[in-house]
Amino acid sequence: MLLSLPLLATAWSQPRSCHARLPLTCEALHWPRAASDRPPVKIVDAFAFNGEWDMLELRRRELAAYINATAIVTSGVNFHGQPRPEPHVTVDSVAGKLTRLSLPPSAFSVCSARLGSPRNRAECRLAVSKNSVALAVDRVADIQASDWVLFSDPDELPLPAVLRLLHTCEPPVAVTTRRGAKVADAPATVVIKLTAIAHYLYHVGCVANTSLWYGARGPFLVRVGTMRRYGLRAFQFEPKKYRGWGVYNGFGPYASAYDYQRTQLLIPCAAWHMSSFGGAPLVAKKVRDNKDRAHEPSSSDVRHCREAGNRDRQGLVVTPRRPARAYPDVPASAHSDPRRFAVFFEAPSFKRRRQLSARRDEYGETEKRAFDRS
Repeated sequence: MLLSLPLLATAWSQPRSCHARLPLTCEALHWPRAASDRPPVKIVDAFAFNGEWDMLELRRRELAAYINATAIVTSGVNFHGQPRPEPHVTVDSVAGKLTRLSLPPSAFSVCSARLGSPRNRAECRLAVSKNSVALAVDRVADIQASDWVLFSDPDELPLPAVLRLLHTCEPPVAVTTRRGAKVADAPATVVIKLTAIAHYLYHVGCVANTSLWYGARGPFLVRVGTMRRYGLRAFQFEPKKYRGWGVYNGFGPYASAYDYQRTQLLIPCAAWHMSSFGGAPLVAKKVRDNKDRAHEPSSSDVRHCREAGNRDRQGLVVTPRRPARAYPDVPASAHSDPRRFAVFFEAPSFKRRRQLSARRDEYGETEKRAFDRS
């Protein structure tokens, strides 16, 4: 169940309407202000890390004023069970105090051949990895059930103003702590979901219109007690999908995907989704390691973007658009330090890809070869 906040732009009108959004204040969202004697709340930035170093630096700069700790999971295997170099994160590269959990290959033993297809096993490894982030959150000193977890992929950043709300307001989001509770006993609202201002595919010069994560996936905020009740992966998919192939997302610490009933507060235009931010080498690494079946960028999506262009009235997949460079389309930290984050906008092959895209008959193979060379 979705509860869109009053008077804010709906996700379907994004990104055009995001520039007219209301200020993110307690009053605008109809949230009461926190009592002066309320104990300070902690916010933990939590995610599985796969070597997105530039994104890690951007998160630190953008969110440090409101983050108390960062909880990270790393592993030496990808979601297909293949070995890869495991990144080593240090405390000076994150916001707040660092808790880090390294998952050995044995952590994924539950994702065995009995699960069936390679796709199902990849889904299971993804769930184990993401739900294990909760164990890193548990290691944060003096963490309380009423404190907050910001969970996302590294390339999904909330607006800092959203995190400020948690310190100054009383969001109408309850804590669910009882394991084994019936659905009917669950509180009405347990999670805050954030939709994206825009999702640019910087490596091809397109903007994706179907990945603003309206109501599912993307960054979310949940109480620590609720995390311990349901895990983390459960909040990234619609509950009905767990009865089908999505059942494989129910593996890992605290995972309880079957009895979670989605009721959430939805804040539109409250995050950035910067998938593929950083150029072709990062994209090639990402598609090698992720759970998708293709193991390569979607040439059909790119071709659709180039050929349909603005004639695609429904905007079902992607449309051409040069990368935005200014806040609020990109985080303020990237806007204010373009030299440091130049890789986000100046992928070396960007212009060449635009020239090659005119060769429509063989575009897909051309795109694949370009990524192979990277």
